[in-house]
Amino acid sequence: MKVIFVNTDIGYDTSLDYLTLNKTYEVEDVETFFSLELGQNVTLYNIITDNGEKLKKNAKVFITQEEIRNERLNELGI
Repeated sequence: MKVIFVNTDIGYDTSLDYLTLNKTYEVEDVETFFSLELGQNVTLYNIITDNGEKLKKNAKVFITQEEIRNERLNELGI
């Protein structure tokens, strides 16, 4: 699955960790777990950053290509 880094405000500080805004990244693995601290499920995407390191990042700071496509079509009124 391909996702685009949009750095969505998720209510707490997130580090950019060699990610480029609006760049597409390939998700290598998805991990979901229940966070006692947040009181909800958290989904992490395993991606390769711009410097080649594997990193787990909260899925909420990304948008799928399908979601961005639909947003753009809505903006155009299609």
